[in-house]
Amino acid sequence: MSATQQNHDTLRTPEFDNFGPWIYEIKTLEDIPRLFIPYADEIISADFRIKIPRNLERRNANASMDLYEVVIGVYKDSLLILRRLPNGTVERLFLSLTDLLAIKNYRQFNYGEITLYLPPNRQIQLTYNA
Repeated sequence: MSATQQNHDTLRTPEFDNFGPWIYEIKTLEDIPRLFIPYADEIISADFRIKIPRNLERRNANASMDLYEVVIGVYKDSLLILRRLPNGTVERLFLSLTDLLAIKNYRQFNYGEITLYLPPNRQIQLTYNA
């Protein structure tokens, strides 16, 4: 094995190995992207959990990047949205499902956008690589 190949292998992570342009269900603690680990208890306690990848082609990704943009936890009567901010921190939003007026999932070629419509005329947009 060459030194370059060995160095590449040491930079690999399960998160990187499994990364692709699709929305994944989070089933175990190991499925939680590392950026969102501080919120693991909240994520795992949700009835249903998903992670949404960054709008990034696999060939442009590397193991040192935060590869997921959003984690969503769905509870019986609420929704937890954890969103990666440009500065590398996480924004935490907790919404009552009664406030959710509509959801639109827009896709065109490789661009995807989920829009959550809330009162009064408020929207939350989540983009992903479709």
